[in-house]
Amino acid sequence: MGIRREEEMEMSDEDLEENPCKKIRMEDTVLSAQTCALREENDSLRWQLDAYRNEVELLKKEQGKAYRTEEDHTQEQQLHFLQQTMQNMQQQLLRLQEELKGKELELKQARDEQHYLEGEVLSLREKLLNAMESVDLTNHNSEGHEKISASELERLMVRLPNMFKQEFSGVGATLEKRWKFCGFEALKSA
Repeated sequence: MGIRREEEMEMSDEDLEENPCKKIRMEDTVLSAQTCALREENDSLRWQLDAYRNEVELLKKEQGKAYRTEEDHTQEQQLHFLQQTMQNMQQQLLRLQEELKGKELELKQARDEQHYLEGEVLSLREKLLNAMESVDLTNHNSEGHEKISASELERLMVRLPNMFKQEFSGVGATLEKRWKFCGFEALKSA
């Protein structure tokens, strides 16, 4: 190609006008050079485009990793929150179980006391029945019957407020204290 260019340079415009074949060859050479230059430019642009595409892909991957990292961090926070909530619920459950045990113990104690008081009432009833049977209508001072003290009877009635109510009447020295049986009033209202 170098030789041809020298020949082309040596030719004058007159030679080109005289020989149309040379003119066509010269135009072909110019077109060939332009085509070659365009191909090189095209290849260069294609390589640049590929480089840009690769860079975009890398950026997308990095951005995806950053997004995933942020998403992973959010999921870790949610997991930590759920674990903490579950731990709090377990502690609350343990507290409620302890409270339930305490209430069950209170209930057992109340039932035991109720059984004891029922036994006391039955015992007192027996004493009252025995005392009433042994009372001699003609002689109140007869011997052979059991005596129930007033303090023992009052102590029992105080412990059974649903069965006996204490009523007061009068003023000052005439103040009178009476006990009223109200064991069946609860049944009437129910």
